[in-house]
Amino acid sequence: MVPGNQNDEVIQASDDAPLRVLLVDDEADTLFPILDTALGDRCVEVIPVSRADQALVAIDKDQPDVVLLDLHFPYDDAMGERTTGGRLLSEIRQGYPEIAVVVFTVRLDDVAIPEEKFEVEPDFRFAKPDFANDSEWPDALECALRSAIDTARLTRSDEGYELGFLIGETPTMRQIAALVRTAATTSLPVLIIGETGTGKELAARAIHGLSGRTGGFETINCSGIHEETLESELFGHVKGGFTGATAKRAGRFELASGGTLFLDEIQAMPISLQNKLMRVVEDGKIRRMGSSEDISVDVRLVVATNREPDELVDTGQLRGDLAHRFAAGHRIDLPPLRDRLVDIPALFEWFIRSANKDTGKHVRQTLRPEVRKKLETHPWSGNIRELRGVVTRAVAEANSNVLFASDIKFSVKSSQVGSQAAATSGEAPAIPTVMSSGAGTDLPTVAEMLTDQLEALPLEERYEFLKEQAAGLKKAILTELAYRVHTKYGGKVQYRDLAVALDPGPVNDTVLGRIRQLASSCNFKINNLEFTK
Repeated sequence: MVPGNQNDEVIQASDDAPLRVLLVDDEADTLFPILDTALGDRCVEVIPVSRADQALVAIDKDQPDVVLLDLHFPYDDAMGERTTGGRLLSEIRQGYPEIAVVVFTVRLDDVAIPEEKFEVEPDFRFAKPDFANDSEWPDALECALRSAIDTARLTRSDEGYELGFLIGETPTMRQIAALVRTAATTSLPVLIIGETGTGKELAARAIHGLSGRTGGFETINCSGIHEETLESELFGHVKGGFTGATAKRAGRFELASGGTLFLDEIQAMPISLQNKLMRVVEDGKIRRMGSSEDISVDVRLVVATNREPDELVDTGQLRGDLAHRFAAGHRIDLPPLRDRLVDIPALFEWFIRSANKDTGKHVRQTLRPEVRKKLETHPWSGNIRELRGVVTRAVAEANSNVLFASDIKFSVKSSQVGSQAAATSGEAPAIPTVMSSGAGTDLPTVAEMLTDQLEALPLEERYEFLKEQAAGLKKAILTELAYRVHTKYGGKVQYRDLAVALDPGPVNDTVLGRIRQLASSCNFKINNLEFTK
């Protein structure tokens, strides 16, 4: 995009400053020379403390970036379940929330020792390595330290950007977290692709927050804005630049100079404005409406869409050269919530913490089994944005300090969004079919989900709801059957095999015809499987 000298200088200065690590371990005298020798070349300064009661004093004195904390100190085993390190973790988080903490103990590798339950979670856990025989541990430890600092900075800062969308244990989310951190270190444009509500703006804010850019973060949604108004919003205007322009005004590019501009739904931007956007991408200059004067800007551009750029180019919604420039930068694909249901517990805890802060309540982050089941069987057409709204409402209206299933309320409209969208597009309603792991549909779960949605509807609307879901149910059943047949026979799913699975009796042309018709009406496809005669 625009020459990023300012950003590069900030990053370089940050890299030159040593990373200060406070090692709190009863074996600090032994570990210090090992860590100091291995990490010294990486611009990491290690400060050893061997007594837990000296840790807080050392934090005040040395102001470390991160604490490397051993959990187990002498006599812990005789003192009960909570370890000295676990108690110290809570004290550090309470008194010094900006400091990252990495739990550092050999017991993480010992499966015979139960996992310790913390009052607050550390920013990272790192099992002590075999220092003598593991040559890769310095790189891994340095990476863990810096990741912990990024996490602490994003999750506990007051600057407005969040890490909530990155929370999760799936490989996809870990990869996305790494992409965000990598993108933050350059001035290249970033393309974010994902459905509505998957956290595209949060990703952009995280990139800006980690970038070290000193300018502001500006955002604008290109959809539903008149072309003249959008041009004025982006580039500004001079007095008399268009009808009604009674005074000079700076646009978002100027306001974001030195920082980041996030353009959501880039495909909705008129081609004429994309031409002007391309000029900014090429030479870093804008021109206000009605003016002949060029203004230089230093802006990091992040754009988002819910469709593939090639498709947008083919349909004439995106300039090809602009798409090529985005392709030359960073790309981040955000998955829908239905593909990362395993992350719901972590997201639930995150959103409760955020809702407590917004509402002044003190609801615990306990996820009861019935609540988890209810959350994991909801279609989540609004993705994590919808989940956040549901949790925030539950916290605001809760009559206890723990959430129960009755506190989790879904709007009927959001439950039917998938069905309505599918009806518009000609596809089957959004009934969960194949889980991201590749396993078949959990049909009892689908039935339970439909029952919950049905019970939430007035009596007079229930029949129409069931009619709308019929095609989705067919697709769910076919998907389950196809998966089971595939696991038995391998390769492609034959119509005859599926017919036998439906009815082990004689298979005739009429039965095969009905299967073909049903599959065709559902626009059936599952991963790389497809029906063959």
